[in-house]
Amino acid sequence: MKVLKNDYNHYEIFLNHYDIDHFDILQKQELEDYLKSIFLRLKKGYRMTINGYYEIDAYYDNSYGMILNMEKEDIDYYEFSFNQIDMRITLDRNCRFLYLFEDCFEIPEKLKKKGICYFYHNQCYFLPQLELTELEIGALLEKSVLVYQDTDMIISSGKVFQTT
Repeated sequence: MKVLKNDYNHYEIFLNHYDIDHFDILQKQELEDYLKSIFLRLKKGYRMTINGYYEIDAYYDNSYGMILNMEKEDIDYYEFSFNQIDMRITLDRNCRFLYLFEDCFEIPEKLKKKGICYFYHNQCYFLPQLELTELEIGALLEKSVLVYQDTDMIISSGKVFQTT
């Protein structure tokens, strides 16, 4: 689990398959219970104050796992106690994560055959088509930036680029 705190009320949480393999994300109650356990981990492990109402956008990709985009809402009319948490969850289970590279030639040679490269707005995006190992995903993440929002526009409008 990787946690990025973008500002006081906004977090991004990156969960790979090992983090989410033990529950069914399509079952609402299981997802809520898992998110509550993540909140506890954030409180204890990261010493973060987690209470109040959260809007959570969950993006799921078969090859990577899930990314949670959490934003705490400031609600004046309702006071939450120190340990009370409420949430509204939106799940995008058909999301396709892309890996953004500065140059298409930076994609590791072994991985080029396992996906498609798109050139969109002067940037190179890699979309895995075959299943990747954890080491291959790590190699991609080491040299790229993970893109998980608005990827359908990149895929539909981007130009397919042959790197081999």
